[in-house]
Amino acid sequence: MGQVLQVTEEMLRVTEHVLQVTGEMLRVTEHVLQVTEEMLRVTEHVLQVTEEMLRVTEHVLQVTEEMLRVTEHVLQVTEEMLRVTEHVLQLQNICYEL
Repeated sequence: MGQVLQVTEEMLRVTEHVLQVTGEMLRVTEHVLQVTEEMLRVTEHVLQVTEEMLRVTEHVLQVTEEMLRVTEHVLQVTEEMLRVTEHVLQLQNICYEL
């Protein structure tokens, strides 16, 4: 009967230890879950910031394209002004020759 009691007490101690380890594993698992949830929140925030950066980049591209169109128009106007200036100079030369 003494051996049965000793074995039962040892099984109780082992069971208590297993319970303690299981409790610690549960606390670690809860912490891992909290960290994972925080990482998810950070990841969602990074995604939002990235999407906003994409919108800003698209807007910058649109503005850049519009500036290019304006620059091309200014170039065309400048070329036309140059042609007109050349024509005026030719007319002035003709007038001086007369």
